[in-house]
Amino acid sequence: LENLPANWIVVCLSAEASLDDLYITRITQGNTPVTFRLPMKRQAIREGEDDGFGLETLLTEMVDIISSNDLSAKTAAGIASENRTQTQKEKTEWWTTRRELNERLKDLLCHVEKYWIGGFKGLLLRDDFRKPVYIGALNEFKLSVEGLLTKAISGKAKAKAPILDLDLCCMILKLGVEPDPFDVEDILYYLMDAYQYAGFPIAYDEINIDAMEASLRESISKFHRHRILESETTEEVTRPHLVLVLDKKLQSIPWESLPCLRGTSISRVPNLCMLRDLLSSAAGEHSTPVVDKDDLYFVLNPSSDLVNTEKQFAKFLKGNPKWKGISNRAPTQTELEENLKSKSIFMYFGHGGAEQYVRGHHVRSLDRCAAAFLMGCSSGKLSAQGEFDVSGTALNYLMGGSPSIVGNLWDVTDRDIDRFTKTMLCRVGLAKEEMFPVEKSSRKTISKERCELKYLIGAAPVVYGIPVLFK
Repeated sequence: LENLPANWIVVCLSAEASLDDLYITRITQGNTPVTFRLPMKRQAIREGEDDGFGLETLLTEMVDIISSNDLSAKTAAGIASENRTQTQKEKTEWWTTRRELNERLKDLLCHVEKYWIGGFKGLLLRDDFRKPVYIGALNEFKLSVEGLLTKAISGKAKAKAPILDLDLCCMILKLGVEPDPFDVEDILYYLMDAYQYAGFPIAYDEINIDAMEASLRESISKFHRHRILESETTEEVTRPHLVLVLDKKLQSIPWESLPCLRGTSISRVPNLCMLRDLLSSAAGEHSTPVVDKDDLYFVLNPSSDLVNTEKQFAKFLKGNPKWKGISNRAPTQTELEENLKSKSIFMYFGHGGAEQYVRGHHVRSLDRCAAAFLMGCSSGKLSAQGEFDVSGTALNYLMGGSPSIVGNLWDVTDRDIDRFTKTMLCRVGLAKEEMFPVEKSSRKTISKERCELKYLIGAAPVVYGIPVLFK
Protein backbone atom coordinates (compact mmCIF):
# COMPACT_ATOMS: atom_id res chain seq x y z
CA LEU A 1 0.00 0.00 0.00
CA GLU A 2 2.82 2.38 -0.82
CA ASN A 3 0.35 4.57 -2.75
CA LEU A 4 -1.83 5.14 0.31
CA PRO A 5 -2.49 8.91 0.64
CA ALA A 6 -1.17 10.58 3.79
CA ASN A 7 -4.64 11.64 4.94
CA TRP A 8 -6.18 8.15 4.65
CA ILE A 9 -6.60 5.57 7.40
CA VAL A 10 -7.18 1.89 6.63
CA VAL A 11 -8.89 -0.04 9.42
CA CYS A 12 -9.37 -3.80 9.21
CA LEU A 13 -12.10 -5.16 11.49
CA SER A 14 -12.43 -8.88 12.14
CA ALA A 15 -14.09 -10.99 14.82
CA GLU A 16 -13.30 -14.25 16.57
CA ALA A 17 -16.81 -15.52 17.19
CA SER A 18 -15.91 -18.31 19.63
CA LEU A 19 -14.06 -15.92 21.93
CA ASP A 20 -16.12 -12.78 21.24
CA ASP A 21 -12.96 -10.85 20.40
CA LEU A 22 -12.80 -7.87 18.04
CA TYR A 23 -9.53 -7.33 16.18
CA ILE A 24 -8.76 -3.84 14.88
CA THR A 25 -5.77 -3.29 12.61
CA ARG A 26 -4.85 0.30 11.70
CA ILE A 27 -2.71 1.09 8.65
CA THR A 28 -1.45 4.56 7.74
CA GLN A 29 1.17 5.85 5.31
CA GLY A 30 4.74 5.34 6.48
CA ASN A 31 3.81 3.66 9.77
CA THR A 32 3.98 0.06 10.94
CA PRO A 33 0.47 -1.47 11.06
CA VAL A 34 -0.81 -1.95 14.60
CA THR A 35 -3.37 -4.51 15.78
CA PHE A 36 -5.47 -4.44 18.95
CA ARG A 37 -7.49 -7.33 20.35
CA LEU A 38 -10.55 -5.96 22.12
CA PRO A 39 -12.73 -8.47 24.01
CA MET A 40 -16.33 -7.54 23.21
CA LYS A 41 -17.49 -8.45 26.72
CA ARG A 42 -14.59 -6.83 28.62
CA GLN A 43 -16.82 -4.26 30.33
CA ALA A 44 -19.18 -6.96 31.62
CA ILE A 45 -16.25 -9.09 32.82
CA ARG A 46 -14.75 -6.16 34.75
CA GLU A 47 -18.09 -5.62 36.45
CA GLY A 48 -18.29 -9.28 37.44
CA GLU A 49 -21.19 -10.15 35.14
CA ASP A 50 -21.50 -13.62 33.67
CA ASP A 51 -22.96 -12.46 30.38
CA GLY A 52 -22.29 -9.62 27.98
CA PHE A 53 -23.10 -8.29 24.54
CA GLY A 54 -21.18 -10.56 22.18
CA LEU A 55 -21.11 -11.07 18.43
CA GLU A 56 -23.96 -13.58 18.24
CA THR A 57 -26.24 -11.33 20.29
CA LEU A 58 -25.50 -8.34 18.06
CA LEU A 59 -25.96 -10.21 14.79
CA THR A 60 -29.24 -11.72 16.01
CA GLU A 61 -30.55 -8.27 16.91
CA MET A 62 -29.33 -6.87 13.60
CA VAL A 63 -31.12 -9.59 11.62
CA ASP A 64 -34.32 -9.02 13.58
CA ILE A 65 -34.23 -5.25 12.96
CA ILE A 66 -33.62 -5.64 9.23
CA SER A 67 -36.24 -8.42 8.86
CA SER A 68 -38.81 -6.23 10.62
CA ASN A 69 -37.78 -3.31 8.42
CA ASP A 70 -38.23 -5.36 5.25
CA LEU A 71 -41.65 -6.56 6.41
CA SER A 72 -42.69 -3.00 7.20
CA ALA A 73 -41.52 -1.75 3.80
CA LYS A 74 -43.37 -4.58 2.01
CA THR A 75 -46.54 -3.72 3.94
CA ALA A 76 -46.45 -0.15 2.59
CA ALA A 77 -45.65 -1.41 -0.91
CA GLY A 78 -48.59 -3.84 -0.73
CA ILE A 79 -51.00 -1.04 0.12
CA ALA A 80 -49.64 1.05 -2.75
CA SER A 81 -50.08 -1.87 -5.16
CA GLU A 82 -53.77 -1.98 -4.20
CA ASN A 83 -54.09 1.61 -5.42
CA ARG A 84 -55.28 2.85 -2.06
CA THR A 85 -53.89 5.11 0.63
CA GLN A 86 -53.19 4.06 4.20
CA THR A 87 -55.91 4.70 6.75
CA GLN A 88 -54.96 6.97 9.62
CA LYS A 89 -54.69 3.94 11.92
CA GLU A 90 -52.47 2.08 9.46
CA LYS A 91 -50.28 5.14 9.00
CA THR A 92 -49.90 5.67 12.76
CA GLU A 93 -49.04 2.01 13.38
CA TRP A 94 -46.63 1.95 10.45
CA TRP A 95 -44.72 5.04 11.61
CA THR A 96 -44.68 3.82 15.21
CA THR A 97 -43.09 0.56 14.09
CA ARG A 98 -40.57 2.34 11.87
CA ARG A 99 -39.50 4.78 14.60
CA GLU A 100 -39.11 1.95 17.10
CA LEU A 101 -36.85 0.09 14.65
CA ASN A 102 -34.88 3.29 14.06
CA GLU A 103 -34.27 3.65 17.81
CA ARG A 104 -33.30 -0.01 18.16
CA LEU A 105 -30.69 0.35 15.42
CA LYS A 106 -29.40 3.58 16.94
CA ASP A 107 -29.11 1.90 20.37
CA LEU A 108 -27.33 -1.07 18.80
CA LEU A 109 -24.70 1.12 17.15
CA CYS A 110 -24.25 3.19 20.31
CA HIS A 111 -23.66 -0.07 22.19
CA VAL A 112 -21.02 -1.19 19.68
CA GLU A 113 -19.22 2.12 20.04
CA LYS A 114 -19.41 2.25 23.83
CA TYR A 115 -18.72 -1.38 24.75
CA TRP A 116 -16.88 -2.89 21.77
CA ILE A 117 -14.77 0.10 20.68
CA GLY A 118 -14.84 1.94 24.01
CA GLY A 119 -11.75 4.02 24.63
CA PHE A 120 -10.18 2.93 21.33
CA LYS A 121 -12.19 5.19 19.03
CA GLY A 122 -8.93 6.89 18.15
CA LEU A 123 -7.99 3.89 16.00
CA LEU A 124 -10.72 4.99 13.58
CA LEU A 125 -9.80 8.68 13.52
CA ARG A 126 -6.98 10.75 12.07
CA ASP A 127 -4.98 13.37 13.94
CA ASP A 128 -2.15 15.85 13.50
CA PHE A 129 -0.79 15.60 17.05
CA ARG A 130 2.78 14.82 15.93
CA LYS A 131 3.25 18.18 14.26
CA PRO A 132 6.31 20.06 15.59
CA VAL A 133 4.10 22.68 17.24
CA TYR A 134 2.47 19.98 19.42
CA ILE A 135 5.41 17.66 20.05
CA GLY A 136 6.40 19.20 23.38
CA ALA A 137 2.90 18.82 24.79
CA LEU A 138 2.69 15.29 23.34
CA ASN A 139 5.89 14.19 25.09
CA GLU A 140 4.65 15.74 28.33
CA PHE A 141 1.43 13.76 28.01
CA LYS A 142 3.39 10.57 27.31
CA LEU A 143 5.46 11.01 30.46
CA SER A 144 2.37 11.68 32.57
CA VAL A 145 0.68 8.45 31.39
CA GLU A 146 3.86 6.42 31.93
CA GLY A 147 4.13 7.83 35.44
CA LEU A 148 0.50 7.02 36.16
CA LEU A 149 0.90 3.41 35.06
CA THR A 150 4.24 2.96 36.83
CA LYS A 151 2.56 3.75 40.15
CA ALA A 152 0.23 0.79 39.57
CA ILE A 153 3.13 -1.68 39.17
CA SER A 154 4.02 -3.70 42.26
CA GLY A 155 7.48 -4.04 43.80
CA LYS A 156 10.83 -3.68 42.07
CA ALA A 157 9.34 -4.03 38.59
CA LYS A 158 8.56 -0.30 38.74
CA ALA A 159 12.15 0.43 37.75
CA LYS A 160 11.76 -1.44 34.46
CA ALA A 161 8.34 -0.11 33.44
CA PRO A 162 7.90 -0.16 29.64
CA ILE A 163 7.86 3.01 27.56
CA LEU A 164 4.62 3.88 25.77
CA ASP A 165 4.57 4.31 22.02
CA LEU A 166 3.75 7.83 20.75
CA ASP A 167 1.14 6.45 18.36
CA LEU A 168 -0.66 4.88 21.32
CA CYS A 169 -0.57 8.24 23.10
CA CYS A 170 -2.06 9.93 20.02
CA MET A 171 -4.86 7.35 19.99
CA ILE A 172 -5.69 8.12 23.61
CA LEU A 173 -5.66 11.86 22.93
CA LYS A 174 -8.26 11.44 20.21
CA LEU A 175 -10.83 10.94 22.98
CA GLY A 176 -11.08 14.74 22.84
CA VAL A 177 -10.87 17.74 25.13
CA GLU A 178 -13.56 16.40 27.47
CA PRO A 179 -13.17 12.61 27.35
CA ASP A 180 -15.89 10.32 28.64
CA PRO A 181 -14.80 8.84 32.03
CA PHE A 182 -16.09 5.46 30.83
CA ASP A 183 -13.67 5.53 27.86
CA VAL A 184 -10.75 6.70 29.98
CA GLU A 185 -11.34 3.88 32.47
CA ASP A 186 -11.47 1.40 29.57
CA ILE A 187 -8.06 2.61 28.37
CA LEU A 188 -6.56 2.37 31.87
CA TYR A 189 -7.74 -1.19 32.50
CA TYR A 190 -6.59 -2.27 29.04
CA LEU A 191 -3.10 -0.80 29.55
CA MET A 192 -2.76 -2.28 33.04
CA ASP A 193 -3.82 -5.69 31.71
CA ALA A 194 -1.24 -5.34 28.93
CA TYR A 195 1.46 -4.54 31.52
CA GLN A 196 0.37 -7.55 33.58
CA TYR A 197 0.58 -9.90 30.58
CA ALA A 198 4.04 -8.46 29.78
CA GLY A 199 5.30 -9.55 33.20
CA PHE A 200 4.79 -6.38 35.22
CA PRO A 201 2.60 -7.25 38.24
CA ILE A 202 -0.25 -4.82 38.87
CA ALA A 203 -1.53 -4.26 42.40
CA TYR A 204 -5.18 -4.09 41.39
CA ASP A 205 -6.39 -4.21 45.03
CA GLU A 206 -4.38 -1.12 45.91
CA ILE A 207 -5.39 0.95 42.89
CA ASN A 208 -7.69 3.95 43.19
CA ILE A 209 -9.15 3.70 39.69
CA ASP A 210 -11.25 6.85 40.14
CA ALA A 211 -8.17 8.92 40.97
CA MET A 212 -6.25 7.42 38.03
CA GLU A 213 -9.15 8.12 35.68
CA ALA A 214 -9.39 11.75 36.88
CA SER A 215 -5.64 12.22 36.46
CA LEU A 216 -5.60 10.80 32.93
CA ARG A 217 -8.63 12.88 31.94
CA GLU A 218 -6.87 16.02 33.17
CA SER A 219 -3.71 15.12 31.20
CA ILE A 220 -5.79 14.64 28.03
CA SER A 221 -7.63 17.93 28.55
CA LYS A 222 -4.36 19.75 29.26
CA PHE A 223 -2.90 18.62 25.94
CA HIS A 224 -5.99 19.79 24.06
CA ARG A 225 -6.00 23.16 25.79
CA HIS A 226 -2.45 23.63 24.54
CA ARG A 227 -3.44 22.42 21.06
CA ILE A 228 -6.34 24.86 20.87
CA LEU A 229 -4.05 27.75 21.80
CA GLU A 230 -1.59 26.77 19.08
CA SER A 231 -4.16 25.84 16.42
CA GLU A 232 -4.61 29.41 15.13
CA THR A 233 -1.04 29.37 13.84
CA THR A 234 -1.20 25.97 12.17
CA GLU A 235 -2.53 25.04 8.76
CA GLU A 236 -5.85 23.26 8.38
CA VAL A 237 -5.73 19.46 8.33
CA THR A 238 -6.60 17.87 4.98
CA ARG A 239 -10.01 16.18 5.12
CA PRO A 240 -9.29 12.58 6.16
CA HIS A 241 -10.74 9.45 4.62
CA LEU A 242 -11.33 6.11 6.35
CA VAL A 243 -11.25 2.82 4.44
CA LEU A 244 -12.92 -0.11 6.21
CA VAL A 245 -11.90 -3.68 5.48
CA LEU A 246 -14.55 -5.86 7.11
CA ASP A 247 -14.57 -9.62 7.53
CA LYS A 248 -17.66 -11.58 6.52
CA LYS A 249 -19.02 -11.69 10.07
CA LEU A 250 -19.01 -7.91 10.41
CA GLN A 251 -19.86 -6.62 6.93
CA SER A 252 -23.63 -6.42 7.56
CA ILE A 253 -23.13 -3.87 10.35
CA PRO A 254 -23.34 -0.18 9.30
CA TRP A 255 -20.06 0.86 10.95
CA GLU A 256 -20.19 4.15 9.04
CA SER A 257 -23.06 5.25 11.30
CA LEU A 258 -21.30 4.80 14.62
CA PRO A 259 -21.82 8.11 16.46
CA CYS A 260 -18.07 8.89 16.37
CA LEU A 261 -17.95 8.36 12.58
CA ARG A 262 -21.13 10.04 11.31
CA GLY A 263 -20.06 12.84 8.98
CA THR A 264 -16.68 11.20 8.27
CA SER A 265 -15.62 10.31 4.72
CA ILE A 266 -15.73 6.48 4.69
CA SER A 267 -15.68 3.70 2.13
CA ARG A 268 -15.44 -0.10 2.22
CA VAL A 269 -13.32 -2.60 0.34
CA PRO A 270 -13.52 -6.41 0.62
CA ASN A 271 -9.77 -6.86 1.17
CA LEU A 272 -6.39 -5.12 1.04
CA CYS A 273 -5.57 -6.59 -2.37
CA MET A 274 -8.60 -4.82 -3.85
CA LEU A 275 -7.53 -1.56 -2.20
CA ARG A 276 -4.03 -1.93 -3.62
CA ASP A 277 -5.43 -2.46 -7.12
CA LEU A 278 -7.79 0.52 -6.81
CA LEU A 279 -4.95 2.78 -5.68
CA SER A 280 -2.66 1.51 -8.45
CA SER A 281 -5.22 2.22 -11.16
CA ALA A 282 -6.26 5.63 -9.78
CA ALA A 283 -5.25 8.74 -11.68
CA GLY A 284 -4.98 12.29 -10.44
CA GLU A 285 -3.87 14.02 -7.28
CA HIS A 286 -3.96 12.13 -3.95
CA SER A 287 -4.60 8.79 -5.68
CA THR A 288 -8.19 9.83 -6.37
CA PRO A 289 -9.79 8.73 -9.65
CA VAL A 290 -11.04 11.70 -11.66
CA VAL A 291 -14.53 11.21 -13.08
CA ASP A 292 -16.08 13.35 -15.82
CA LYS A 293 -19.41 14.48 -14.37
CA ASP A 294 -20.77 15.23 -17.86
CA ASP A 295 -20.23 11.63 -18.96
CA LEU A 296 -23.24 10.05 -17.24
CA TYR A 297 -25.79 7.36 -18.03
CA PHE A 298 -28.96 6.93 -15.98
CA VAL A 299 -31.77 4.41 -15.63
CA LEU A 300 -34.85 5.90 -13.96
CA ASN A 301 -37.84 3.84 -12.82
CA PRO A 302 -37.25 0.91 -15.21
CA SER A 303 -40.13 -1.09 -13.69
CA SER A 304 -42.58 1.83 -14.09
CA ASP A 305 -43.84 1.55 -10.51
CA LEU A 306 -41.64 4.11 -8.73
CA VAL A 307 -43.79 7.01 -9.84
CA ASN A 308 -42.77 9.38 -7.05
CA THR A 309 -39.04 8.75 -7.57
CA GLU A 310 -39.43 9.41 -11.29
CA LYS A 311 -41.25 12.64 -10.51
CA GLN A 312 -38.49 13.72 -8.12
CA PHE A 313 -35.54 13.11 -10.46
CA ALA A 314 -36.79 13.25 -14.07
CA LYS A 315 -36.24 16.99 -14.49
CA PHE A 316 -32.78 16.79 -12.93
CA LEU A 317 -31.59 13.84 -15.04
CA LYS A 318 -33.07 15.02 -18.32
CA GLY A 319 -32.07 18.64 -17.79
CA ASN A 320 -28.41 18.09 -18.64
CA PRO A 321 -28.12 17.69 -22.44
CA LYS A 322 -24.79 15.86 -22.07
CA TRP A 323 -26.30 13.10 -19.95
CA LYS A 324 -27.82 10.05 -21.60
CA GLY A 325 -30.29 7.60 -20.18
CA ILE A 326 -33.72 6.01 -20.16
CA SER A 327 -36.78 6.25 -17.94
CA ASN A 328 -39.97 4.25 -17.47
CA ARG A 329 -38.65 1.22 -19.38
CA ALA A 330 -36.27 -1.65 -18.69
CA PRO A 331 -32.81 -1.55 -20.31
CA THR A 332 -31.56 -4.50 -22.31
CA GLN A 333 -28.52 -6.34 -21.01
CA THR A 334 -26.45 -5.25 -24.01
CA GLU A 335 -27.55 -1.65 -23.56
CA LEU A 336 -26.56 -1.64 -19.90
CA GLU A 337 -23.25 -3.38 -20.45
CA GLU A 338 -22.21 -0.96 -23.19
CA ASN A 339 -22.97 2.07 -21.06
CA LEU A 340 -21.24 0.64 -17.99
CA LYS A 341 -18.12 0.18 -20.13
CA SER A 342 -18.23 3.49 -21.98
CA LYS A 343 -19.59 5.99 -19.43
CA SER A 344 -17.87 7.47 -16.37
CA ILE A 345 -20.96 7.51 -14.11
CA PHE A 346 -23.93 5.16 -13.88
CA MET A 347 -26.96 6.33 -11.90
CA TYR A 348 -29.69 3.80 -11.16
CA PHE A 349 -33.10 4.59 -9.64
CA GLY A 350 -34.99 1.31 -9.52
CA HIS A 351 -35.45 -1.89 -7.55
CA GLY A 352 -32.32 -3.64 -6.27
CA GLY A 353 -28.97 -2.95 -7.91
CA ALA A 354 -29.99 -3.52 -11.56
CA GLU A 355 -28.96 -7.19 -11.28
CA GLN A 356 -32.30 -8.15 -12.89
CA TYR A 357 -31.14 -6.39 -16.07
CA VAL A 358 -27.49 -7.45 -16.28
CA ARG A 359 -25.99 -10.67 -14.92
CA GLY A 360 -23.35 -10.41 -12.22
CA HIS A 361 -20.69 -12.37 -14.09
CA HIS A 362 -21.11 -10.03 -17.08
CA VAL A 363 -20.36 -7.03 -14.83
CA ARG A 364 -17.38 -8.81 -13.26
CA SER A 365 -15.87 -9.52 -16.66
CA LEU A 366 -15.91 -5.89 -17.88
CA ASP A 367 -12.58 -4.26 -18.77
CA ARG A 368 -13.70 -1.04 -17.12
CA CYS A 369 -16.83 0.05 -15.28
CA ALA A 370 -18.42 3.36 -14.39
CA ALA A 371 -18.63 4.76 -10.87
CA ALA A 372 -22.12 3.70 -9.80
CA PHE A 373 -24.98 5.08 -7.75
CA LEU A 374 -27.25 2.10 -7.10
CA MET A 375 -30.09 3.58 -5.08
CA GLY A 376 -32.41 0.56 -4.95
CA CYS A 377 -33.22 -1.74 -2.03
CA SER A 378 -30.35 -3.92 -0.75
CA SER A 379 -28.15 -2.93 -3.71
CA GLY A 380 -25.10 -2.92 -1.41
CA LYS A 381 -25.99 -6.05 0.53
CA LEU A 382 -23.43 -8.86 0.52
CA SER A 383 -24.62 -12.42 1.06
CA ALA A 384 -22.78 -14.96 3.20
CA GLN A 385 -21.69 -18.16 1.48
CA GLY A 386 -20.90 -20.42 4.44
CA GLU A 387 -17.15 -20.84 4.77
CA PHE A 388 -16.58 -18.99 1.50
CA ASP A 389 -16.32 -15.23 0.98
CA VAL A 390 -19.40 -13.05 0.66
CA SER A 391 -20.81 -12.10 -2.73
CA GLY A 392 -23.04 -9.34 -4.03
CA THR A 393 -23.73 -6.71 -6.68
CA ALA A 394 -21.30 -4.13 -5.24
CA LEU A 395 -18.41 -6.60 -5.43
CA ASN A 396 -19.30 -7.42 -9.03
CA TYR A 397 -18.93 -3.74 -9.91
CA LEU A 398 -15.61 -3.46 -8.06
CA MET A 399 -14.22 -6.52 -9.87
CA GLY A 400 -15.47 -5.07 -13.16
CA GLY A 401 -13.34 -1.97 -12.62
CA SER A 402 -15.68 0.52 -10.94
CA PRO A 403 -13.72 2.81 -8.59
CA SER A 404 -16.68 3.61 -6.36
CA ILE A 405 -20.20 2.29 -5.75
CA VAL A 406 -22.98 3.69 -3.57
CA GLY A 407 -25.43 1.01 -2.44
CA ASN A 408 -27.88 0.19 0.34
CA LEU A 409 -27.20 -2.55 2.91
CA TRP A 410 -30.92 -3.35 3.28
CA ASP A 411 -34.34 -2.40 1.94
CA VAL A 412 -35.26 1.29 2.03
CA THR A 413 -38.41 3.33 1.44
CA ASP A 414 -38.42 5.54 -1.63
CA ARG A 415 -39.28 8.93 -0.10
CA ASP A 416 -36.58 8.82 2.58
CA ILE A 417 -33.85 7.47 0.30
CA ASP A 418 -34.83 10.09 -2.29
CA ARG A 419 -34.17 12.79 0.33
CA PHE A 420 -30.79 11.22 1.03
CA THR A 421 -29.98 11.04 -2.70
CA LYS A 422 -30.82 14.69 -3.35
CA THR A 423 -28.51 15.86 -0.58
CA MET A 424 -25.76 13.49 -1.71
CA LEU A 425 -25.93 14.69 -5.32
CA CYS A 426 -25.63 18.30 -4.18
CA ARG A 427 -22.73 17.51 -1.85
CA VAL A 428 -20.67 15.72 -4.55
CA GLY A 429 -21.30 18.46 -7.11
CA LEU A 430 -23.55 16.58 -9.54
CA ALA A 431 -26.58 18.76 -8.72
CA LYS A 432 -27.00 22.41 -7.84
CA GLU A 433 -28.79 23.32 -4.63
CA GLU A 434 -31.49 25.21 -6.51
CA MET A 435 -32.45 21.96 -8.27
CA PHE A 436 -33.27 20.34 -4.91
CA PRO A 437 -33.96 23.26 -2.57
CA VAL A 438 -33.75 22.55 1.15
CA GLU A 439 -33.97 24.67 4.26
CA LYS A 440 -30.94 26.96 4.64
CA SER A 441 -30.07 25.26 7.94
CA SER A 442 -29.90 21.87 6.16
CA ARG A 443 -27.58 22.80 3.29
CA LYS A 444 -24.42 21.60 5.03
CA THR A 445 -26.11 18.67 6.71
CA ILE A 446 -24.66 15.27 5.85
CA SER A 447 -26.92 13.20 3.61
CA LYS A 448 -27.76 10.68 6.36
CA GLU A 449 -29.19 13.43 8.56
CA ARG A 450 -31.64 14.48 5.85
CA CYS A 451 -33.53 11.22 6.28
CA GLU A 452 -36.62 11.13 8.46
CA LEU A 453 -35.28 7.88 9.96
CA LYS A 454 -31.62 8.75 10.39
CA TYR A 455 -30.54 5.19 11.21
CA LEU A 456 -33.10 2.83 9.69
CA ILE A 457 -32.76 4.60 6.32
CA GLY A 458 -29.80 6.92 6.84
CA ALA A 459 -27.46 4.09 7.85
CA ALA A 460 -28.35 1.88 4.87
CA PRO A 461 -26.33 3.68 2.14
CA VAL A 462 -22.61 2.88 2.11
CA VAL A 463 -19.76 3.42 -0.35
CA TYR A 464 -17.65 0.58 -1.73
CA GLY A 465 -14.26 1.37 -3.29
CA ILE A 466 -12.38 4.63 -2.90
CA PRO A 467 -13.33 8.33 -3.20
CA VAL A 468 -13.63 9.82 -6.67
CA LEU A 469 -13.28 13.42 -7.80
CA PHE A 470 -16.10 14.68 -10.02
CA LYS A 471 -14.89 17.23 -12.59
